[in-house]
Amino acid sequence: MTETNTLTVIDLENIGTACPSQWKGRTDDGMYVYIRYRYGELTVSLEGKQIWDKSVGDGLDGVLSTRELMFHLPGWIRVAS
Repeated sequence: MTETNTLTVIDLENIGTACPSQWKGRTDDGMYVYIRYRYGELTVSLEGKQIWDKSVGDGLDGVLSTRELMFHLPGWIRVAS
């Protein structure tokens, strides 16, 4: 996945609110997406393979709201409402 392609996530669901904060969903073409925030690291996996990560907190942090998640996602990941 590159920044020239847009990954459109549908049916995003928060499945864990703390330590780690987690979300699951599907892309518009049916691929499984898993997003996790743990130890200050936000990661996005597609079909079980990590495709993106970013440090957004300290090493003890594992709590991130969905609103904060949207702020940190790169521009090539779009969450459909």
